[in-house]
Amino acid sequence: MASAVGARIMREGGNAIDAAVATSLALSVTFPQAGNLAGGGFLLYSPAGGSPRFLDYRETAPRNIKSELFLHNGTRDEIRSTRGGLPVGTPGTIAGLAEALEQYGTWPWEKVVAPSVELARRGVWLTTRQARYIELYESVFRDFPSTARIFLADGRAPLPGTLFQQPELALTLERLAREGPRAFYEGTIARQIVAAVQAEGGVLDETDLAEYRPVWREPFSRKFLGRRVIAPSLPSGGGMVLLACLGLFEAEGFGETKPHSLERYLAYGQVMEVAFRLRGALLGDPAHIAPATLAAAREVAERPFKAGDLDRLRRDLDADIPMRLGNEQNTTHLCVIDPKGNAVSNTYSLNTIFGSKLVVDGAGFFLNNSLDDFSLADGAPNWYELVDGRENRLSPGKRPVSSMSPALFLREDSPNPTAPAVELILGGSGGPRIPSLMFQIAQGVLGDRQLLDEAVRQPRVHHQHQPNELAVEQAMSAPMRDALQVALEKTGSSLAETPMLGIAAALRVDHESEEAPLSAILDSRFTLV
Repeated sequence: MASAVGARIMREGGNAIDAAVATSLALSVTFPQAGNLAGGGFLLYSPAGGSPRFLDYRETAPRNIKSELFLHNGTRDEIRSTRGGLPVGTPGTIAGLAEALEQYGTWPWEKVVAPSVELARRGVWLTTRQARYIELYESVFRDFPSTARIFLADGRAPLPGTLFQQPELALTLERLAREGPRAFYEGTIARQIVAAVQAEGGVLDETDLAEYRPVWREPFSRKFLGRRVIAPSLPSGGGMVLLACLGLFEAEGFGETKPHSLERYLAYGQVMEVAFRLRGALLGDPAHIAPATLAAAREVAERPFKAGDLDRLRRDLDADIPMRLGNEQNTTHLCVIDPKGNAVSNTYSLNTIFGSKLVVDGAGFFLNNSLDDFSLADGAPNWYELVDGRENRLSPGKRPVSSMSPALFLREDSPNPTAPAVELILGGSGGPRIPSLMFQIAQGVLGDRQLLDEAVRQPRVHHQHQPNELAVEQAMSAPMRDALQVALEKTGSSLAETPMLGIAAALRVDHESEEAPLSAILDSRFTLV
């Protein structure tokens, strides 16, 4: 339903930014476990005829926050760091979407907000999947009266097929449409947010909200198989990991291995393991880390690797950076391209599923728990069991490192070399598995010449240095899992099976096709029912 909103906007003359902003707002109604008004994210925009831009609208730490508030007997307390008011970072979503629209959109703010108002007021029919998400957190929702009132019916999760109406959220969206995006950061909505956070032990205040601003940054960029890949720079950890994986894989000649072979999966694991070790050593808020560290992160993302660099990096890296797998799929991503070729890759999140589980009383939306993405104590893993270095330590005003990594793949052989055409738009959810799933899809489409659907659905693997194991999806064949287990045991590693390693979103433009032009395809294939 949210995608249909964006498609209709383009049919009515809006551009990719108009559609992306409207779709993102609609997802706050239709997909509240990840779509949001009070989270944060990263947006890449490639204007037809112009240079790609990166907008960082990640959350920031409140000015009165302290790491000690999240600790119990010196160790991270999981409840304090993921639920209620304490882990709420200053939200960036509304400011980020409004900034993108102001800079590059063609429709007025109130017009792109309007469809979400109607969705919230009229209601959406709960799918089996949506009802199941709510059921999983039924007991947690009961701990917060404002959440239970909206998402539970007489204390129980609603059944599939229920018409789910959100009148409080409709009023909030209506106020935003009428008063503008700053109404989220100053005035009634801001006071509602602060009241909700502080009633549940948080420290976010009205000054934090009033001072928040998104930031345009220079994205990372590297060549891969004749394309120019654009990915977010810091504080995105995913962008650096993705580009390092692509660069090392191509330089070492691993693309010559057969798709879905033992050699291919082992090669994937090797480059991921090194890329994630680099992640732990080099990432943080670019406004708060040493210039040398910032320069090193850009070099890793953009340097032209050569054969042998994989082994050299492995020898040089410090091995004491433990990283482990998380469990939830709680971020969402959308890919947009309009008839003129303007393209958007937007990833945004509440962090864990339904964020802090706290709904703002009277406003109807969930708050994030993104402060858990900081390193809260030496050696303390976050929800995703990632342990970052001191560069990502929590302090007021900082933006936490994120695995979100929207990406754009541009053709370098475009007729107009100063404005290369977008060929592939990628993104996904799954915490630290986001860059690894995107890496494998990109290789499948561009290196192995798979159809997009085939590349997205293929079984994936993931390695993030520690524990020393290669995670594989259960969809992988049993003989291949057995062969991998034997090969890994010889190196002192192991195999871990998991149902799914992230959720991908992808859009590909076939510039070689002699079929109808992009404008006609968009006009004919997207219909709002």
